[in-house]
Amino acid sequence: MKITRKIGVLALMLCYATNLHPQQNLEIQKLFRQYGKKTGVVMVELNNETIGDYEFSLFKSISITHNPEAADFARQCVEKDQSKADKVKQISVNGIVQAVYLEFARSGKYSRLILFNEDRKETQKTTLIYIESEAEAEEVLKFILKKK
Repeated sequence: MKITRKIGVLALMLCYATNLHPQQNLEIQKLFRQYGKKTGVVMVELNNETIGDYEFSLFKSISITHNPEAADFARQCVEKDQSKADKVKQISVNGIVQAVYLEFARSGKYSRLILFNEDRKETQKTTLIYIESEAEAEEVLKFILKKK
């Protein structure tokens, strides 16, 4: 009986751990690991938080300023993840991509999306946001982009 119970608990833990971090199969995870604690970088990670009317299983963002190497790496990660996305939206200015929205297939009950924005000229700031939420990705996007 005890062995069966231990196996059951272990199986539940394994299932929970598998669904806990679906972003790990994305290239952007490398960006968070490699640059998240560097000087000139701001990284935020919120787990199971409510912002406004939305509950986020995971909200993870990184803002990089005046670091062309990190900005290039971020761009490369987003380009690789773009091939895995179900929906892609881009904003280009003078032929240069400045913003990207990627929506991925749901992972269990969570919608997953990436928002990427880059200002190469004025502020030299690159921002990447990864979100997992039970809400529909389009609703989360509307909330994030809503003007105050």
